[in-house]
Amino acid sequence: MIWPIMKGSICNSKLVGGLLLALVLLSSIAFAHTKLVRSHPRAKSTLKQAPKTVDLWFSQELQPGFNTIVVTDQTGKRVDRGDVIVSEGGAKAQISLGELSSGRYTVDWKVLSADQHTIRGKFTFTIALPQLAAPTEPSPPRPGAPDVQKVEPQEQPQQDSPQPTTAEAAEGVSFSLPLSSARWLSYLAMVTLFGGFAFRLFILSPAIRRAMGMNAEERSSALALSARRFVLLSWLSIAALIFAALAGLILQASAVFDVSLKQAVSPGLLYQVITKTSYGGAWLLQVGASGMLALITFRLGRDDRPALWWGGLIISATLLLAPSLSGHAAATVKEHRGAIAIDWLHLIASGAWVGGLFHLALTLPPVLIKLEGAQRILVLDCVIPRFTGLAVVSVALIVLTGIYNSWLHVESLSALRNTSYGEMLLVKLSLILPMLLLGAVNTFIIRPRVARLAETGEDGITPEHLKLERGFCHSVRAEALLGIAVLLAAAVLVFLPPAQQRQAVNEAKAAINLERE
Repeated sequence: MIWPIMKGSICNSKLVGGLLLALVLLSSIAFAHTKLVRSHPRAKSTLKQAPKTVDLWFSQELQPGFNTIVVTDQTGKRVDRGDVIVSEGGAKAQISLGELSSGRYTVDWKVLSADQHTIRGKFTFTIALPQLAAPTEPSPPRPGAPDVQKVEPQEQPQQDSPQPTTAEAAEGVSFSLPLSSARWLSYLAMVTLFGGFAFRLFILSPAIRRAMGMNAEERSSALALSARRFVLLSWLSIAALIFAALAGLILQASAVFDVSLKQAVSPGLLYQVITKTSYGGAWLLQVGASGMLALITFRLGRDDRPALWWGGLIISATLLLAPSLSGHAAATVKEHRGAIAIDWLHLIASGAWVGGLFHLALTLPPVLIKLEGAQRILVLDCVIPRFTGLAVVSVALIVLTGIYNSWLHVESLSALRNTSYGEMLLVKLSLILPMLLLGAVNTFIIRPRVARLAETGEDGITPEHLKLERGFCHSVRAEALLGIAVLLAAAVLVFLPPAQQRQAVNEAKAAINLERE
């Protein structure tokens, strides 16, 4: 029987809480997206000739104007000219050097990738110029000795000593817990808003209007109660969304300009992030859509016109475009023009399913409690199949777009085991599977029993009615909790390097090792 499992929702909550904690701990070791593929000079190399420039090649396009390279000698004196140039389609950063002598030099670099995430690193190289022998005065020729032509020694080409790949250099680890938390809060708020509008328009309103045994006044009262609950959840979501937007902007300024959070609050720095980086466009979209949704939510507290609900659905769907404009999809749009659109559809489908679950767990129960007798089962009998249909379509779209995204960011099955991105993707999939299992329980076990009770037409609330209702609510809450964990996994993935990039770095390392042999 499934009821002991349903009654163990507290255990489910503890389990999901443990998964959330594990995901948070994993997020603390997240790397930024762009990876240093190679450099000249190479890390830990020894050169017999002083280089004129330091050249760095990266796995993704860089954002011009926000990249720094600092080269210092053994005493800490800066020896570069400060003229960072981005070229080769944004994948190469170069800085000129002054006249260098023998010694050990340190290269500190920090770049801003096209998907608006920063990465920093450090490596060293050594210059060992050849020692010139002191000149000697030639002895005069002996009388009668034959003339001998003086042969100058030919200068041998200078070669670098065997060098490790730059992948072995000290590449900075980005502590992304604050950024992941802000992105997670944004995801929660966005899917709650979009899922709420979708749930009201496609699930709850049609179910209440078509449920038998309810007069016009009872239907109106049930819809008004659901609207009040929706407005409350929407205000909470909008507040969370604005807080996440402000926190994300400050964190982004701190990362881009390499300053403390206190210094990042400077209006001048925030203005530059908004106006001079691609992050600003996504941020303005999020803030603008949040403001429009606040106006619609305010009006819904006083007016229940369908046009407001449809307007809210469209604006909340547009809001879900913001994460796609500042994530992995934005970095690959030049090579794959449909990347942003596919990622947006993935978020739309996730919002309809997971966000719908939130309202199924939080908006529906108060409505059922206010209904009398068999009306509760009749409404539930209409809600379950309608939400099942929406969930099936959403999951199908999630699978299709997820396959495309995996093809885009995960080059091979081995990358799922050998990269942080692949491992986190497996964690996300492992959380989705029990969600699908719980959905199957609702569809194939609870729904037929609800339909049989609805067909009997019994008046009043029987123990079996209450048992079914409680079982359904427990199942939905557990599914919603798993959905929260899935959103956290998605937020962590945003701040992990795609597996395809990590594979490329590994291949570069193998190629250089092969050259040594």
